[in-house]
Amino acid sequence: MAKKFKLIFFIAFFLWICYIIKTKVLDLIVGNYMLGKKIEKYEKKLKNLSEKDEKNEKETRNGNDKKDIQINLFTLGFMYYDKLRDYEKALEYFQQIIAEYPNCDFAEMVQFAIGYCYEQLGRIELAVHEYKNYLQKYPEGKQATILHEKLKKLEGQAA
Repeated sequence: MAKKFKLIFFIAFFLWICYIIKTKVLDLIVGNYMLGKKIEKYEKKLKNLSEKDEKNEKETRNGNDKKDIQINLFTLGFMYYDKLRDYEKALEYFQQIIAEYPNCDFAEMVQFAIGYCYEQLGRIELAVHEYKNYLQKYPEGKQATILHEKLKKLEGQAA
C-alpha cells in the first residue's frame, strides 16, 4: 500500500512539474508572439499614418491623424520600454515624440522615460542631463520629488 501511495505521489508530482513548465513556456512563447504581432500592427499603422500625413502636408492637416501618430509612437515606445526592455529602441520612439510633438499630452512621461532609458543603458551623464531637462520643464511634475534624490545619487556615480 505504501509503495502504491509513493508511486502515485511521484507521478502526480511529475505531472504537476510538467504542467508548470508547459504553462510557463507556453505563456512565454504565446506572449512574445502576441507582443510581436501588436508591435507589427502599431508599426504598420504608424507608417500608414505618417505617409498619410506627408500627403496632407501641403493640404489641410488633420488633427486626429497627428494625435494618432503621437499615440502610436508612445505605445510603441512603451512596448519596447516596459515589455521588451529594449531601451535603445524605446529611446528612438521617445526622442521622436519629444522632437516632433514637444507639447503632446504625455510629453512629461516621455521626458522622464528618456532619462530612465539612458540610466538603464548605463549612460549616466545622459540620464542626468535628461532628468535635469525634466525638472526644468516640469518643476512640479509627478516625478520631480523622486528625481531630486535620484539625481544626487546619479551625479555621485558619474563623478
